[in-house]
Amino acid sequence: MELLTWDQVKKNKKILVIGYPLSGKTTLVKSWNVKDRLVVHTDDYIPAYGYEEALYKILSHINFVDTYVVEGVQGYRILRKLSEYHALQPDLVIICRSTQACLPKHRTFRKNLDTVFRKYQEHTKELPRFHIHYTY
Repeated sequence: MELLTWDQVKKNKKILVIGYPLSGKTTLVKSWNVKDRLVVHTDDYIPAYGYEEALYKILSHINFVDTYVVEGVQGYRILRKLSEYHALQPDLVIICRSTQACLPKHRTFRKNLDTVFRKYQEHTKELPRFHIHYTY
């Protein structure tokens, strides 16, 4: 399966790539070789700041830029937080899905992400444009 190309998505200023663990988020964003905007890999923040504080560090970094690409499992929580600040809503949300079986250690984590996403959809009146991308 072909990955989305940067040419297909770059017209969007604020791009959020979300998905379950091992769904191909990082692979997709790295394939784009983005040079013209801030790229945030949320997993890079967790070792330094912990899971909760990482969320707020990421939000503070993207708050001051007009264009960004954010990817990672923290993306679900970022999406929910951004819905509270309507001006920061992403223009495009890419949801990576894998056809591979879920690892047992990720099952509970996936349920938690689904809950966050469902609450986001219930809370947000104007949803950004979504694209589902299958990676395997």
